[in-house]
Amino acid sequence: MGRFLIDANPNFDAIMGGEQPVDELQRKTVTRTFRIDEDMSALIESAARRGNTTQTNLLNEILLQYFSWSQYIINHDSPFLVIGSQTNIALQELIEDEKIEKTLREISNQEARDFIRYRWRKVNFRNIVRFLNLLSLYANIGNIRISPANNNHDNNHGMGNNNHSFNGAGNGNNGANGFESYEIAVRHHLGRKWSTFMALYITTLFTSSIPGAEATYDISRESCFVDLKLPVKQS
Repeated sequence: MGRFLIDANPNFDAIMGGEQPVDELQRKTVTRTFRIDEDMSALIESAARRGNTTQTNLLNEILLQYFSWSQYIINHDSPFLVIGSQTNIALQELIEDEKIEKTLREISNQEARDFIRYRWRKVNFRNIVRFLNLLSLYANIGNIRISPANNNHDNNHGMGNNNHSFNGAGNGNNGANGFESYEIAVRHHLGRKWSTFMALYITTLFTSSIPGAEATYDISRESCFVDLKLPVKQS
């Protein structure tokens, strides 16, 4: 029989609710007692030792991943398909950049918007960033970092999650020329074509979803950088 402490409202809010995660020592917990197979118990103990963590933390991490991501992709109706990275790279080389952009605009971005609407009901800056955070955490497409450019914090598009903090505090440099600027950086190991794909994917996702948004990008073999400008909402 396994007996573990399960977080009541910890990082679940960070991704599912969108607020900044509660500090480790401040989290509320509840005790759940349930039975598991002996083999499963041994696997949990072994994984916790390898990861230098507790069994409680490991199970909370597994549950968080399931509720925030896995439950949406582990069935045949899922819009996501997992293939080997080398197969992915080989397929990319067969596609011209112009066709990549056409595919993204007509298919990929619509799939992303459909997922966001199903998951969070609205397609806006906050929820697009939530979606990109899930991709960065679980989809193995690259490490995605989003940060305000020039230390500008966002009043009108603020959000918080595990890796990014837009605290909505603002400063005197906000809204220069009617825009607020962000940099979105992606680091990966899938080649230059993938850099092009990710740059176009992120660029068109924002510009097709947020009226007045503007974006440019730079790419290299293992990275892409998107400079995003969002119009400031006038109060």
